[in-house]
Amino acid sequence: MSFDMESRRDFLKVLGLGAAGLALSGNALAQDSAPASNATTQASASGSGPFDLRPFGKQLKVPSVCFGAMGINASNVNVLRAGLQAGFTMIDTALGYGRGGSEMAIGQAIKGMPREKLIIHTKASGFPAGNLPNMSDADAEAALRKLVESSLRNMGIEYIDTYVLLHGTSSPEEVTSEKLRAAAEKLKKEGKIRNLGISTHSNYAATCTAAINAGWYDFVMTALPITAIDKSLSAPAEEATDEGAQQPARRRRAPKPADDMVPVLKLAQEKNVGIMGMKVLAHARGAQQQLKAKYAAMGDKVNEAQLAYKSVVQNPSVSTVTIGIQNMQHLQDALALPKLQLA
Repeated sequence: MSFDMESRRDFLKVLGLGAAGLALSGNALAQDSAPASNATTQASASGSGPFDLRPFGKQLKVPSVCFGAMGINASNVNVLRAGLQAGFTMIDTALGYGRGGSEMAIGQAIKGMPREKLIIHTKASGFPAGNLPNMSDADAEAALRKLVESSLRNMGIEYIDTYVLLHGTSSPEEVTSEKLRAAAEKLKKEGKIRNLGISTHSNYAATCTAAINAGWYDFVMTALPITAIDKSLSAPAEEATDEGAQQPARRRRAPKPADDMVPVLKLAQEKNVGIMGMKVLAHARGAQQQLKAKYAAMGDKVNEAQLAYKSVVQNPSVSTVTIGIQNMQHLQDALALPKLQLA
């Protein structure tokens, strides 16, 4: 899908950047520079975006807000292009998103852009972590290599800045596997991946704690619902209803309680391990009234999603928050966060 001058003008008009912004963004995309010598230089080159930079491990700094591209595909890739023009420099995806469709759309969007000004974050979807005890070192390396090279091919890039070795793990035993470490370090030496981490969808505290204490991960990616950061908000269970159904669907299981994650954030900060927050809106619907009441002075200037994300982003122990962006309204809401001051 082409992104011509007319469509750029339309997107930038929505963003409020106007003709001057069009000229600046066009120049920014066309500009080239010398390759970065290391990840730290690369992160510094990305500092011209709208978000502040924060440590993400011992070597890398990342913007406080990351473009979540799970819902990006060939049909809406111009939303990502608009985000890149507006200053997003870190993109969060996974091999399994859209069966590789998200990564391939990203590859099209970043084509021709200076690679060292981008931070590409993707995940080893489908790695057979449960089989690690029975796998040889060679088997573990081959399985990981296949996934890494698939992602590199999908996006047309030569290296991945931040790589999630285990996507959605819930096992402390898996994240501390020496076989996994050996495979990852070999790919790291080859320059295919630069910074290593894990993501977890349950058993958050125990799994993250094990990864942080392992001593060789640069970051962990974990659920940080608003109610886990802001203790003044309650976390009522949500009643989910299937579209078109007359009866309530099953009650959604709440994320791990906030008091389980507070020590994790503290430990990560002590060990210089980055924290990427996700699932911030897991309880935003249940805490909607509390959010409105707490920030009533702000009136209708912001929506509940912005209040939730800003509450998490402003936590000093959080390196970055990934925000799922699929349309222009999502993009506008995310871009407004840096200037948002919670009253």
